[in-house]
Amino acid sequence: MNDYDVIVIGSGIGGMTAAVALVNEGKRVLMCEAHYVPGGWTHSFKMNTYKYSSGVHYIGEMEEGGTFRKMLEGLGVAEYLEWFRLNPSSMEQLYIGGEKVFDVPANYLDWQERMIERFPQEESGLRDYFKTIMDIWWFLERYTNEDFLQLLLKPQVIPWVFRSAQDLVDTYVKDPIAKAILLIQMGDIGLAPSKAAALALGGLVGHMSRGGCYPKGGGNAIPSAFIKQFKKQGGKLKLSTRVAKILVDSDHVSGVELENGERYTANCVVSNVDPRYTYSRLLGKEHVTKDIQRRLKVNEKYSLSNFSMFLATDLDLEKMGFSSGNVWIYDEEDVDGVWRDLENSHEAVNKMIFMTIPTLKDRSKMRDDHVHTIEIFTFTGYEHWEKWENTSPDSRPQEYHDFKKQVGDSILAKLEKVVPGLSDHLLAREDATPLTNYHFTNSYRGSAYGIAKTPFQVGPFGYSIRSSVKGLWCVGSSTVFHGISFAAKSGMIAAGQILGKPWMKLVEKPRSAMKKYDAEKSSTWPESYAKQVVEYNFPEKR
Repeated sequence: MNDYDVIVIGSGIGGMTAAVALVNEGKRVLMCEAHYVPGGWTHSFKMNTYKYSSGVHYIGEMEEGGTFRKMLEGLGVAEYLEWFRLNPSSMEQLYIGGEKVFDVPANYLDWQERMIERFPQEESGLRDYFKTIMDIWWFLERYTNEDFLQLLLKPQVIPWVFRSAQDLVDTYVKDPIAKAILLIQMGDIGLAPSKAAALALGGLVGHMSRGGCYPKGGGNAIPSAFIKQFKKQGGKLKLSTRVAKILVDSDHVSGVELENGERYTANCVVSNVDPRYTYSRLLGKEHVTKDIQRRLKVNEKYSLSNFSMFLATDLDLEKMGFSSGNVWIYDEEDVDGVWRDLENSHEAVNKMIFMTIPTLKDRSKMRDDHVHTIEIFTFTGYEHWEKWENTSPDSRPQEYHDFKKQVGDSILAKLEKVVPGLSDHLLAREDATPLTNYHFTNSYRGSAYGIAKTPFQVGPFGYSIRSSVKGLWCVGSSTVFHGISFAAKSGMIAAGQILGKPWMKLVEKPRSAMKKYDAEKSSTWPESYAKQVVEYNFPEKR
């Protein structure tokens, strides 16, 4: 008999979702994680006594009937989570050239009406734009990347399949500031609007169309909840366990071999490692189809990587006008131009900045000294850091540290226009580079979102969840789409295919109920609000 029914490689959200769905159905599941904390991009870490999250800033589809909420409740994970809804009147704040120009409300209909009030000459185009966005979202909600024929159910989406996000906005809106507002969230796609698929923009806006939520305790609350349910149902998790090879007997997966030489057998393997890495390093070439081999030879485009900053300050950020909503800072109204600069030059790294204040999203993170934590993200090419990729994270050369500080200083200087006095009120600062991304998540060239979601790399042109090898499934950001909800959906689809059931059947009956409060209304907070539970020892080094 096999050691397990299913082995999951990697504990990112796609892998964890598949693992929990399968153990809930009685399967014997082993999950192997290369690092000493689970969660992938959902993990948290502690630095200078402050806690930060690397990839969880807000999540949509959390309203009644929302797909991600159904997953959490149906998997039994919601029992271990509490959520705070971001500012419904200002989920996103847009600054251009240091000046605040717009507050994006949480509900897309409110966003539409607020835009019409600001740009009355654009009313007809704005209504058509948001209708098209929601048509695209309706299609993506039902789409799995295994059955593109579902487009026939929404023929008005067909014209946008091979067009860009910039095309979509340009078709309906003329005012440059209005265009910038509609493209505010391009940082959640990691690509210039002229290169990103219109479907990607529709998926993003649709996902957040009824607001966003943040987990109490920060990003690590998510893997903590999933691992609790996974272990409760009998799943086995092995941390600091790197898989070196996926074993194949004839033409069917038979298990995995670890870096230390140990082997475990199973009829099914779910890889949450990027498909490019899975096919090129974990599988023997003889088991990879010619189509996939040709794809691996092509230097397909991946999303840009991140430069991140993790700060602590004693400034009263709430009095300065900030809230639980996110802040997007652009140098200029030409969003596409900014993103093309980001892609082409490391010196442009401060031309687009995303700022989030976790202590205003979840005020239980505030300490007695009333210090706020701030997480800053911008985008840059891996090639600017590539010459140091073979150095150890603990012993990078001084040249690397000097360059990292120079880049961070340029970002901090730009932030001063929006948060005056920040540099003089910093209690902690730590910067992270694309090499950090690669080290902690094994993402290809440190990419933030897997393959770039261009028109010819999204939908059926992404990697298939059902792989070319029998018994192997690939999940994560390079399949259905990126982001926590979509990556989780890829895990659900894989679990459903393994079990021979529609994935929604696996979560149609809630095992637990979601707990959600309003970050801006203390009257909704629970009595235990100030209690903070730490489930894991967080990494001390970035």
